[in-house]
Amino acid sequence: MTLVQAEDLQDKRMFYSLSDTEWGKLAVASNCKDQVLAVHFGKEESCLLDFILSDWSEGKLVSASCEIHKRVKDFIFERNGDHFELAVKTNKFNFKVWQHLLQIEYGLTISYSMLAKKLDCPNGQRAVGQAVGKNPISFLIPCHRVVAANRKITGFRWGRELKLKMLSRESETLFA
Repeated sequence: MTLVQAEDLQDKRMFYSLSDTEWGKLAVASNCKDQVLAVHFGKEESCLLDFILSDWSEGKLVSASCEIHKRVKDFIFERNGDHFELAVKTNKFNFKVWQHLLQIEYGLTISYSMLAKKLDCPNGQRAVGQAVGKNPISFLIPCHRVVAANRKITGFRWGRELKLKMLSRESETLFA
């Protein structure tokens, strides 16, 4: 995965698709450069589209069945695929946190406090937690791999139950 700071949408179009999955509805959004802009899970289409627009308010959503969206879904559920360019609009701190999330290996977890230490911010677990919680690209930027220091599964933008399913899927895949 490559994480880049997004440029403004040149033609304002964001291509999105919705699909039903075992984890609920999946929304994937991309731009005309095939950069992934958003990956969200939820129950209601309107909420998913609102999630996308919360980070891309200047965008115009266009429903489209794009190859990049199929590849994202395959990566999440079949572990097929290898590389995506992820474009995010955020501040430098969040960007740095999300870059570190990309380094957490599949099937492993890290605590908020350990992640803060890796970022040279030893007392910054709350700030790290806030950055993790603002991640707009579920699963591809693996914020679900961050847990409390006592190893408990804590909050997750898309719900604690989904976080447990994601972690369970990764551990099953590793030992299958």
